[in-house]
Amino acid sequence: RIALEEMRAKGIPATPLSATLALGLSRSGRLGDEEKIVIPSILFSLYNRENTSGANQDIALELKSLAADSNKQVAAYAATDYARLGYLPDTKHVLEQALQSGALSTDAYFREMAHLIPSAPPEKQKEFMAEIRASSNRLASDILASGLHSGQDFSAAPFLKSSVDMAKLLGETVP
Repeated sequence: RIALEEMRAKGIPATPLSATLALGLSRSGRLGDEEKIVIPSILFSLYNRENTSGANQDIALELKSLAADSNKQVAAYAATDYARLGYLPDTKHVLEQALQSGALSTDAYFREMAHLIPSAPPEKQKEFMAEIRASSNRLASDILASGLHSGQDFSAAPFLKSSVDMAKLLGETVP
């Protein structure tokens, strides 16, 4: 595990060869539980908008598969990394499964939902905001409020600057 963590920390170039090797290692069945914990973050580091590895789709599918792993720590890391790829049609389902299996805590689930909002289509933004508001999850509310006030990350979602849901959510988080 230490060697894999050192490789990840030093940075792995997002090339076709790196992706092939990482995916092969993940799928090999040769990793112990401790070693497998690092695989989601390695895969996540190889995924980028430019798809320089040529394997974004395979990486996303592997992270989705790992999110259902029996090792709760592997599943939690994989579900979180899958959600951080940006909105995909099944991201909410992956997060829900990780929550139901006990891999993600309630706070972790809503944290990822809050981070997912900027990349989601407007109808999904509204759905996710309504779910966060109904949950009264303080962590998710704080993430959204912080993003709104900082102008970072959430600037891609104009919905957050004008939504009635956001106004209600901010009103609920003021001490």
